[in-house]
Amino acid sequence: MVADEFPAAVPDSGTEITVSTAGGLSDTVDLRDHSIKGHPLPSTIPNTFEASEPCTRSYNLASWYIVTDRNAAKYRVRTLRLPGLGAGRPSHCLSPIQDRVLSEVLDRVPTHPFIAPMGFCTLAGRTDTATGRETVALVSPFYELSVLDRLNDARQDERLKWARQTCQAVESLHQRDIVHGNIHLGNFMIDRDNNAVLVDTFLFTATVQSLGPSLVDELKNSEHMYPDTLAYKRRSVLGDPNEELILALTKNPTKRDDVFSLAVTIWTIFEGKRLWQECQKRQIIRKIMEGNHKSMDKPLAMDAELWSVIKKPLHNESDEASFDPAAILQEIITRL
Repeated sequence: MVADEFPAAVPDSGTEITVSTAGGLSDTVDLRDHSIKGHPLPSTIPNTFEASEPCTRSYNLASWYIVTDRNAAKYRVRTLRLPGLGAGRPSHCLSPIQDRVLSEVLDRVPTHPFIAPMGFCTLAGRTDTATGRETVALVSPFYELSVLDRLNDARQDERLKWARQTCQAVESLHQRDIVHGNIHLGNFMIDRDNNAVLVDTFLFTATVQSLGPSLVDELKNSEHMYPDTLAYKRRSVLGDPNEELILALTKNPTKRDDVFSLAVTIWTIFEGKRLWQECQKRQIIRKIMEGNHKSMDKPLAMDAELWSVIKKPLHNESDEASFDPAAILQEIITRL
């Protein structure tokens, strides 16, 4: 689902959405008088779905649910549950994330066919005991598959198209001085027209910065300490090897970080598998610190001219003078 597939105007007073769950529970909510840049995303939803089993994905610290409107448009609704925190505090960090993302990013995110809209909503009748505010949830379009899910059966023309679209999405953000902060193939979803759509702009950065030092102990010795996207990070992002990784990730990402991660993303599209997918996370960290991104081989499906550009950020990631993110991004687009 891309931007131009949403209704052009806010729905009329009769429009409702139905919240459906794995447990068979459902409820409805009115969408009147609410939109973000013309896209009707719900501002409040019932919380009956809390009784169902949530969907979760690895480092994603969220429980998420599918919301379907009467026109069969689907949305993804997420609450946050951290290790050690009970069910009564699902938006412990989403409230400050909401304040920061709304004020710093959402108003500037362009309406773009390859960038998904995102907003915040509240769960009606539910108060977060940690904040005293209504429980906050994230709402965005729902996509069945990511580009990562399609790697095994993708045609060459599809790989080229997705690579080009990933670049166009990142370029559009950077032109507005927005750094995504967590570029990886799992954050590029496939819409119903088989386009690659970038999701969760700035969300990872806002999340780890909201967690901060006070929750490092909560994350220690858990799977959540090391994100699945480590292989997309450049050495400078990880910081001092003796520093807690979650603290290193709280530093403000840069456009160079985005373009470096984008280069790994495009490599993955053409290689057809994740970088270092056979390695444990601590092994991946060691590879990054040892500069092993420079040892990546050209994918067989990628032509030599494109590879000559893709490898520039991988080989020069510590050479800021040779690493102009805007120039490299434009050169990649030209080669595609």
